[in-house]
Amino acid sequence: MTKEKITGIVWQFVAYAFALTIAIKAYDHFDFIDIWRLLIANIAAMSLIFFFSYAFNNASFYAPYWSLQPIVIGTYLISQEQFDVNTTRQSIVFLILLVWSIRLIFNFFRNWSNLEDEDWRYIRLREQSNQWFLLVSYFGIMLLPTLLVYAGCIPLFAILKESNMPFGIWDMIGIVIGIIGISFQWIGDNQLFKFKKNRTDNSETINTGLWKYSRHPNYFGEICIW
Repeated sequence: MTKEKITGIVWQFVAYAFALTIAIKAYDHFDFIDIWRLLIANIAAMSLIFFFSYAFNNASFYAPYWSLQPIVIGTYLISQEQFDVNTTRQSIVFLILLVWSIRLIFNFFRNWSNLEDEDWRYIRLREQSNQWFLLVSYFGIMLLPTLLVYAGCIPLFAILKESNMPFGIWDMIGIVIGIIGISFQWIGDNQLFKFKKNRTDNSETINTGLWKYSRHPNYFGEICIW
């Protein structure tokens, strides 16, 4: 691992430590029901990450955020007072989320080289939007995904905190779909990583392994998870 990459990871850690602190402060400041307080805390934390992305001129500071968001929400919900919750469902769902999150974060840092390494899609948006990029970055790159992921996490309020329904066939179906999704993502990521590492022409496109059957196995896996 290069010195530049270590420096970048340290700054990412600093940014997310500050973001978590801001989220806690924002949560404690309001007295709404949890679903709204956590949303406000989320937006406050995301805004702090936006500040770091602006300071380092790199929107990829946001990349780990949406994969950490469900884990932070889930950890909070499990830590709160619960109402006869089904611990089997709670544990399995949180475990699937945790593996999903680790996969995303690991894959990002495996491919990310330093503080100047920005996702090519963000670079294209920067070039296309010119002086409007800050608005594009805040509302498009960061706020929209944050809201979408938060909406996807709303069932966790019942699953991790309140659901006492017996563990049954629908749980099993959900678990199987979740495992399929994570498996597709892990395998697809590793196949793409090895392909990019060994190819001699950057214009080459992977068409082997899972990529032979699905143009985006990682997106397919993402759909399965959610």
